[in-house]
Amino acid sequence: MSPSPGLHAILVGTAALAALVFSGVILARNPRSLPARMHAIYGGTAAWWLFSMAMIASAESTERAQLWARLLHLGLGMLPAVIYHLNVTTAGLAHDHRRGIRIHYACAVGVTVFCLTWPDLLAEPRRFAWGPYPQYTAWGAIPVGFLFLVFVEVLGLYRRALRLQPRGTPYHEKARAFYHGNLLATLAGVDFLAAFGLPVYPIGFVVMTVMHAATMFGSIRYRLIEITAEIAAERVLHTMPDGLLVSDNQELVRLANPAAGRLLGRDVDDLLNRPIQAVTTEVALLDAFEAVRTPEPTTREVGFESADGRSRVVTVSGTRVDDRSGWPVGGIFLLHDLTEQRQAEQETHRLEGWVRQTQRMESLGIMAGGIAHDFNNILSAILGSSEMARLKLPGDSPLQEELATISRSVEHAAELTDQLLTYAGRGTSLEEPVDLQALIGEMTGLLRSAISKKARLETRLADDLPTILGDRGQLRQVILNLVTNASEALDGATGTIVVQTDVVDARASDEPGPAEPRRKVRLRVTDTGSGMDGETRARVFDPFFTTKFAGRGLGLATVLGIVQGHGGEIRVESQPGAGARFEVRFPARTEESAAMVAAGAPGRSRPDWRGSGLVLLADDEAAVRSPVRNLLMTLGFGVEEACDGADALETFRARMNDFRLVVLDLTMPALGGREVFAEIRQLSPSMPVVFMSGYSEALGAAQLEDRATAFLHKPFDLAALARKIRETMDETEDGPVAGPP
Repeated sequence: MSPSPGLHAILVGTAALAALVFSGVILARNPRSLPARMHAIYGGTAAWWLFSMAMIASAESTERAQLWARLLHLGLGMLPAVIYHLNVTTAGLAHDHRRGIRIHYACAVGVTVFCLTWPDLLAEPRRFAWGPYPQYTAWGAIPVGFLFLVFVEVLGLYRRALRLQPRGTPYHEKARAFYHGNLLATLAGVDFLAAFGLPVYPIGFVVMTVMHAATMFGSIRYRLIEITAEIAAERVLHTMPDGLLVSDNQELVRLANPAAGRLLGRDVDDLLNRPIQAVTTEVALLDAFEAVRTPEPTTREVGFESADGRSRVVTVSGTRVDDRSGWPVGGIFLLHDLTEQRQAEQETHRLEGWVRQTQRMESLGIMAGGIAHDFNNILSAILGSSEMARLKLPGDSPLQEELATISRSVEHAAELTDQLLTYAGRGTSLEEPVDLQALIGEMTGLLRSAISKKARLETRLADDLPTILGDRGQLRQVILNLVTNASEALDGATGTIVVQTDVVDARASDEPGPAEPRRKVRLRVTDTGSGMDGETRARVFDPFFTTKFAGRGLGLATVLGIVQGHGGEIRVESQPGAGARFEVRFPARTEESAAMVAAGAPGRSRPDWRGSGLVLLADDEAAVRSPVRNLLMTLGFGVEEACDGADALETFRARMNDFRLVVLDLTMPALGGREVFAEIRQLSPSMPVVFMSGYSEALGAAQLEDRATAFLHKPFDLAALARKIRETMDETEDGPVAGPP
């Protein structure tokens, strides 16, 4: 039975007043809470709707009822946006739903304007037993549908929150309370049945009053509106990056956050209510849990493998939890992930080791090159003197054999200095295009005979391999040394040695160091031997270092020098028991390197050639100048000596037109051979120049382009000197000074 119109108006008006009072109490209880402020706006909006319904029920005329029926949409039109804003704020999601809030308010304003201005929205109010009631046309589905759509959206929001939060937590209980509150609020939709012509008493004001009263009670008793310490703690627990485990006195895990699950490789549900010993099978981690369960906070770093197979490094911090009487009731464990930090530290350490190794090898190379240079100067004096002695003695003199022995010994010593220079990356190099695939194919028979009879050699050579620019003899030495080294790594056991070639793009390389040419030819030699530990890998390129027996020579150090001398790089990968792989990369040949080969092609030579004229000889070593002077004089030249670069330049300027040839040492104090050459070229563009040096370094680009230059590597004999002089003088306009005798 429905109440009279007057009583109905009083009830609805009282509900409107109650909405204002309850919202005011909530705001007064939590004046700084944004959800409380939003609830006050919600209460005011709902109160206007209810107040308008009370004014319609007590209206004395149809026109007045029609006016209030349209004005109630100031509350009803804005109510969906306010409900959405209130609930996302209460759920702590306002920051994540800022765009959604703006969209809902924009839609609410549009619906409100439509309801206030569209004349066909409302029909003539209908009179029921409880008084006049607004009547919607079909257009009324817009505001009503918008309201119910928002209620469905809000209920879905809380349903998702309930699924994501563990049962019994403060956040879960809060979400459940507001879910049920919004579900109850949808019952107020019964009011719209009468608006569409169904004679159902509108009890929405009762539902709204109960909902506001329950919200006020919850805000006072359970602090549902404000962000409580429990809810804040729970939010922190689920968003903190560190893993947290809390166990009880029976060592059962009672609390775990998602970060702990990620670190241990398990779901949170798999951790709860299980013994602490069951959360992982890693003994080191279990020992850490036990070690940090002390009255005072303790920390221990431990590495382990999580259940999902990932390697982790964490610090385990923990403390025992005691009650007020000091009785232990549980433990708290905090897991801080150090995996990325430790990996970064290892990478930094690896790069620092690479830099130290590079600097050490560079220092050794400089030292070896310096020794070889000085030794070659000594050998030049010996060889030159022995050559002159042989020329002065009769051919049948018994001393000829002794001098020949001296010459052969000098040549053997020169080979040793060449190895030192090669190790230093400054060795003699005949640059020519080399097909590495064909070179290895030619050496296959030699390689098979050089390795152990129990070793099996496999070659995996790429087709259409680009050529590289280098010295075939030195490249053979690289291949042979790497393969014999792999054979020795097998230590007499059965095994496999694989020689492989291919092409790589240096831009994809992850190796440290300066920028590299784009394409490289890669040579890999892999063995199945015993492998090497870190200390051995660090010293594998050291001169005379071996793990087999004492000092056999320069070995892999020579390989390193040859590779660096060819502009390449070498690296080794090995682990104990896992064999080793040496990888060498050479720059692929380009058009520019081909031009350099052509520029450095040897000229014509006649070993019986003799000359005439004056030669300027410059070398800072008197012991070297003397035999070279004698050799030049033997070839028919007059010689003017200079003790250094400055002396040579001064002498040349004074007697420039008298000289037919200049012989320069490359490395002299103060003013080197290159600097002197540059000045000479300014004064005499066609003067033949022969460079000589104990280093086997290539000439610069300017000298390579100058056809009237040549290079002599110390020590050299009479025939080599004659050949180089003839090459340079043949390039001058005047041609040779004199023919053969």
